[in-house]
Amino acid sequence: MQAVPNKYDRNPVYVFFLMGSLPLLWVLSLLARRPNISSTESSLFYLFYNLPKLFADILAPLALVVSILAVISAFIVPMFFKRSDISARIALASVLAYVISSSLQELVTRARPDQLLSGVSPSIDVSGFGFPSSQAAVLLAGALVISVYASRKYRKWLVYSSLLVSLGGITLGISMPLDIIAGWLVGFFCYSLTLLAIGSPSRKITAEELTQRLLDGGMKEVHLEPASVDARGSVPFFGTTKGKDIFVKVFNQDNNAADWLFKLIRRIQYRRLEDEVPSITPKRAIEHEAYLTMLAKYKAGARVPEVIGVYKVAANSYAMVTERIDSTGLDKISSAEITDKTLDLVWEQIKKLHAYNIIHKDLRAANVMIENNTSLPWLIDFGFSECAVDKSAFYRDNVEFIASSATKVGAKKAVAAAKKALGKDTLKSAIPYMQYAALSGATTTDLKKKKGLIDSIRKEMLAAIRLEEKKVERAKIKRVSYPKKF
Repeated sequence: MQAVPNKYDRNPVYVFFLMGSLPLLWVLSLLARRPNISSTESSLFYLFYNLPKLFADILAPLALVVSILAVISAFIVPMFFKRSDISARIALASVLAYVISSSLQELVTRARPDQLLSGVSPSIDVSGFGFPSSQAAVLLAGALVISVYASRKYRKWLVYSSLLVSLGGITLGISMPLDIIAGWLVGFFCYSLTLLAIGSPSRKITAEELTQRLLDGGMKEVHLEPASVDARGSVPFFGTTKGKDIFVKVFNQDNNAADWLFKLIRRIQYRRLEDEVPSITPKRAIEHEAYLTMLAKYKAGARVPEVIGVYKVAANSYAMVTERIDSTGLDKISSAEITDKTLDLVWEQIKKLHAYNIIHKDLRAANVMIENNTSLPWLIDFGFSECAVDKSAFYRDNVEFIASSATKVGAKKAVAAAKKALGKDTLKSAIPYMQYAALSGATTTDLKKKKGLIDSIRKEMLAAIRLEEKKVERAKIKRVSYPKKF
């Protein structure tokens, strides 16, 4: 155990753990309130309760002694190594597990096995109700927290041991199988709640680890360093291979969970935003991005960095390596340096994507790179992109770049460039979507820093096509009521 504290993040995967465990616990609670015991549960109970004496003599002491020692040592050992961060998480998860399980016992009021089944004599005296098992909840909650800090080969044994010891409650005649399973769910819930609330150890791969993985994958002469760039939902690195500049984007299961959560919230909050279904795995997500990047480059003919390869760099963690362009993000360039020609060239690249039915879906200023030597624009980060879409979906790119460019050059200049590139009809179709709900978080933040800018953009768009404001209705995106007119 290290003396140096871990870096902590709030991992969105625990949100899904909480969302999954709650309905299951609710279902088990309904089953526990039934007046009759199912034949399946009674058979499972007698299977463990009637174990040969040798097994019973092993499981019974384990259920009592080992569980107590495990909880105590879980607190003391981390403190001995000056890891109060670990002790705090174990303590919080364990206390939560005990409080929640005890509270549920009073709500469900399920009797102990000796009152539910015949021929059962508890080996120890216990009071109160049995569902869910507090012992199973506390043991699993503590074991799961400890397993987060343990090396990979020991994690499963920690969890398996806690599950096995919990079964001793059946051998002792104090818990039913349903009580134990519900206790495990409570423990899992409390473990997830604890690490979501106060953070879990960061799993971000280091430059050294990633370098070795890429070398193992067949790349040569790789040198990497962390990149301090705007890379939503991934871990970025700059580097070289054989003297060639590269950019490496790592996408793992935590990033994938964040993507699922983000899109789930948007599904609930908004409609008609054409959000794609999240990828099932990080591997599929990174492969999808590589595919769209290459499609944009080699079929649409857009100026997009070349994909060098996709590599597995850890369990459920994958990296996409692309060439790195000597360039500066449009968001980092001063307004005076962004000319009408610059905007025209960017719109030219956007139109190439749309001509091949590709929408970028994240065309904020940070994803438009201006090459330092030539001042030519490049488009990057196709993680949200889609192909084979209806032409009506192109408004996503149009309103995003109009708004993001307006934060740099002002509404009048941004709209003039958009009208020149798109024409009046396409510009008109985009006006109903010029609202915060249809824009990225980064662009929305920049717009709000300049009070009234989004209203100015809409007015310039209306003026550009000589249309009165009252004749254009806002697109119904939010699932709540709001004024129909601007």
